[in-house]
Amino acid sequence: MSSTLRTRIDPIKIALGVFTVLGLALTGVAGYALLSTGGGSVLISANTAVALLSGTSLVVFVLLASKAFERRMAGRGH
Repeated sequence: MSSTLRTRIDPIKIALGVFTVLGLALTGVAGYALLSTGGGSVLISANTAVALLSGTSLVVFVLLASKAFERRMAGRGH
């Protein structure tokens, strides 16, 4: 059973997706840090920015996971 599961889930694609999302989130945090220390007018607090990034990444993850499971279930003929 576990070998069948491994053929369905590609760990390289999952790792690439996770690191892409993390890279985008960290780029956003770095951009925010540069703006806030450079004297730019940033209207949201750091806690709000982190909450927005975390929430967005969670929503993206859930959407991608549900699409992946939907495709797998459609392939089973149910």
